[in-house]
Parts: sequence; structure tokens; C-alpha cells
Amino acid sequence: ETGPFVVYYPDGMPQVIGARYDGQAHGLWYYLAPDGTLIEARLYGLGVELEQLPVETVRKGPKSTP
Repeated sequence: ETGPFVVYYPDGMPQVIGARYDGQAHGLWYYLAPDGTLIEARLYGLGVELEQLPVETVRKGPKSTP
């Protein structure tokens, strides 16, 4: 298998997004919570995890008025 790879939660939201090359994880992979929030990101090189990248979720709320 070579190309895009996506695993979905039962409700249809993506759980894992990445790519494979000859059946092996390759490139940047995203791991998502059921609400779509990014949990972690990992960088793979032909099936070998090279790095787990830092992830910070920033949520912007409504602007407050003085």
C-alpha cells in the first residue's frame, strides 16, 4: 500500500491521518481525539518513528468586552 491512510471513529470523524509507502508509515501522522482535537503528531521514515512532535491545543473563546 502506498498513499494516504485514514482511520475513522464510528461516527465518521478521522482518528488517524497519515501516509504509507510500501505499507509502512511514512511522513507526518496526526492522531486526533473524537472531537477532532489534535492529540499528537509523529514523524515516520519508512515505518520507523523518528520523532514525536510537541502539540499544543489553543482554543479561542469569545472576545470579552471591557
